[in-house]
Amino acid sequence: MVSFLMLCVVWVNHHRLLSQIGPITHAVFWLNANLLMWCSFVPFPTALLGDYLTNPLSAGVFGGVMAGMSLSFTLIRLHVQRRPDLLTAGVDLTRFVRTSRQSLFFGPLLYALGAAATLISPWLALAVFGFVPGYFICFNSQPAQAGPHPGDGGAAAAR
Repeated sequence: MVSFLMLCVVWVNHHRLLSQIGPITHAVFWLNANLLMWCSFVPFPTALLGDYLTNPLSAGVFGGVMAGMSLSFTLIRLHVQRRPDLLTAGVDLTRFVRTSRQSLFFGPLLYALGAAATLISPWLALAVFGFVPGYFICFNSQPAQAGPHPGDGGAAAAR
């Protein structure tokens, strides 16, 4: 169930991010493939953590994989920031950059901090790991895009 929740958060953020990117270039494709690779690893450390909840190693492996996955999101964002021509029409570059900074802090840095916290307490690490998706579920709900979502046929504007 934890893997499912984590991957749901990833899928929503992935959908939001890629809906803001127009042409998928060669670089964006491979950065996205890197993200997919990290996503494919998620079930292993989640199962490891489930079997050995209080073992610092299992929490550290989980944090490392989640940090790698979060970092791959950040790499896509950084690439697009260097190439703002890849953003779809209506995306506010300033807001995209701000969201990218938040993503860097609330993703890879906190997961890495959680992985390091396993040396102090696996429970502290678990609290950090739980906070990160909670943040993305509760507070990071708006994409940097203004106007209707490109895939909804204008339905959002009609609501």
